Amino acid sequence: MKIAWFAPAHSIHTVRWVNALVDLGHEVHLASFDPFSPEISTQVHRYHCPYNGRFLRWLNIWPLRRWLRNLAPDCLHVHYVSDYGAIAALTGFQPLISTAWGSDVFEYPNGGFLRRQIVSLALSKPRVLTSASRAMAEQMNKIAHKPLQIEVLPFGIDSQFFSPGNTRAANKPFRVGIFKSLRPIYGISGALRAFAIFQLDHTSSELLIAGDGPEEDHLKKLARELGIEKSVHFLGYRSRNQVLEDLRRCHVVLNLSLEESFGVAIVEALSTGVPVIATRVGGVPELIEDGINGYLVNLESVETDVPKALKSLHDNPELALRMGYIGRQKVEQDFDLQICLNRLINLYERVLQDA
Repeated sequence: MKIAWFAPAHSIHTVRWVNALVDLGHEVHLASFDPFSPEISTQVHRYHCPYNGRFLRWLNIWPLRRWLRNLAPDCLHVHYVSDYGAIAALTGFQPLISTAWGSDVFEYPNGGFLRRQIVSLALSKPRVLTSASRAMAEQMNKIAHKPLQIEVLPFGIDSQFFSPGNTRAANKPFRVGIFKSLRPIYGISGALRAFAIFQLDHTSSELLIAGDGPEEDHLKKLARELGIEKSVHFLGYRSRNQVLEDLRRCHVVLNLSLEESFGVAIVEALSTGVPVIATRVGGVPELIEDGINGYLVNLESVETDVPKALKSLHDNPELALRMGYIGRQKVEQDFDLQICLNRLINLYERVLQDA
C-alpha cells in the first residue's frame, strides 16, 4: 500500500508506527509541520510543510492538497484531531482516517469556541476515526454530539524490547519509579507527598523520577521540604534504553496523572513486569485492573491510598511478582506493537474496500 501520514514527526508514537509500516514493506509518506525525528527510518518519504506557527500552519492546506494530488496515496492517515486533523479535512482528500491522541480532545477544545469548532471539523470528515482508549472515544462522541464511527486502536509498544529483567527479585532497596515529563497534569507533587508518608516506615526506599519539564525546580524544592531529597533521584530525560534499565530496577511504578487518555508509560511498565499504582482517570482503568496487575486510587485520596498500596507491594514481594506477570500477559495479548499494527493494516484494507 501507498500510505500517506500527516502527523507530528517528532513524536515517538509517529516514529514507531511509520517505521513499523515500512518494515512490513509498505510505501509510507510522512508530512508534518513539526521537526522530523532523527529516529525516523530513511525508507520513510518525508514532506516538510512550508508553514509553521500557530496561525501560519493553516496555510499548509494548499501545499498539502497539491502534495496529495501528486502523490495519489491509497489513504491519508492524520494524527491529532485539532490543527492537523482540521487541515487534513480541509484538503478534501479521501479516504481519510483520523486518530485522536488525547490532549486534542480532552484539553484543546477547552480553549474556546474556535478550538471547539476546529475539533468538530476534524471529527466530521474522516471515513473512520480511531482512539487509543474507550474513554477517549466517549469524549470524541461528546464533542460531536452524536455517535461516531470510532475504532479503539491502542498505541502499541515493542513488548520484546520492554521485557522483564532478571535482577528485580534481588534488587535492594525497594525502588519506586515515575516515568513522566515534569508537568502539573501528571500529579508528581502528590506522588512526592505520598512517597514521603510511605518512607516514614520504609526509610531505605528510593524514588526514581525519569523525565524533565517545567516543574523540575519546584519538585526538587518540594522533596527538600518533605525531607526526602536524599531518597529521590531526578534522572532527567532518559533514552529508550535507559528507560528500560530504570524500569528493570523498579519494584513498582506510580502514574498519578490528573488526566490520562491512555498511558503509554503504564503499558511499558506492565510489559517490563512491573505493577503500577495509578489514578482512576480517563483510559487508565482499561489498562490497570485494581488488585490484579496493580492498584487504582482516586485523585482525592492519593496521599492516603498510595502509601497503603506501596506497603502492600513492599511487604508482599510474591504479590508484586504475580501482578507483574499478569501485567506482562495483558500487554502481550492486547498492546504488543505487532498486534496493534496488524489491526491498523486491517483497518486500512477495510477502508479501501469501502472507498
